[in-house]
Amino acid sequence: MNQPPQTNSSSFSLAPARRYMTGTFYATGRQGAGNLLLGMVLGNFAIQVVLAFFQSVGLKKDRWKTFFTEMLYVFTFVKPGVDAYRLASGFDPLPGQVMDAVMESTFSRAIEMVFEGVPGLILQLMQMIADPTTATTAAIASAAISACSVALTATTIFWDIDTSPGMRKRNPEWCVPCHPSQVLQPNHNL
Repeated sequence: MNQPPQTNSSSFSLAPARRYMTGTFYATGRQGAGNLLLGMVLGNFAIQVVLAFFQSVGLKKDRWKTFFTEMLYVFTFVKPGVDAYRLASGFDPLPGQVMDAVMESTFSRAIEMVFEGVPGLILQLMQMIADPTTATTAAIASAAISACSVALTATTIFWDIDTSPGMRKRNPEWCVPCHPSQVLQPNHNL
């Protein structure tokens, strides 16, 4: 019977870090954890496909061209860059699209965070707790990077909502003031 390769918990190499968590799970005989992490990534892709479909289903012109273009963005991993460009340029939604650029970017990032980022971090931490010998420097670094990525994603979601001119018009009381003279006064009628 094949034995899983032994891991040296005191060594650090960038080679395992490149393929780290999913590849390491498979390499150390933890196929269940590897399959679960791979399922999270594929689940994220599937939900992103559904989001792209709902964004393009109401279009009157070029519905399928827009859908397949959005799918190309998702599968080539450039969707966050495309969303950032749309946010920065004030891209108006096409007639028939369900969401504007701010909401599409928010949903896209939230989907990634809920279906991949947070569960993947929890899985990594559970594996390290269950078998402390797997808590190598690279594994701890991978978990720390995952935690920072989730925190950055959550922060940028709220930043984009707060700094969006359209969102400020719709919900002025929710946004952080831009100028000191706009600081909210306490409401003593509570």
